[in-house]
Amino acid sequence: MSKKQSKAYRAWEQACFDDYYDFRNHLILDPLYEQFQLWKAGQLHHDDINLAIHKVHKDNQDIYTLFTRSQADLFTIIQFTDWYKDWVKNHPMPVESGAFDDA
Repeated sequence: MSKKQSKAYRAWEQACFDDYYDFRNHLILDPLYEQFQLWKAGQLHHDDINLAIHKVHKDNQDIYTLFTRSQADLFTIIQFTDWYKDWVKNHPMPVESGAFDDA
């Protein structure tokens, strides 16, 4: 998009990025937390928790790679997810007299 985006649109897009980042982290960290609870209770062997940590580290690298893309690429990728379809229902894109301004 060649014109500068409005402040409201930029804020909306940043909220999308922040919420998606949080979502992706919960996907990988919540199960790890549960596995730590099992390990702490003696129900999971330390080899299993070490493997889980390694997997989360690899998944975290994928998230890092995704979020170091340009904002335009990141937004395009997010828009093709089921997460976005649900998110945008509760966070409609700001509608202004033109989605862009010179600010």
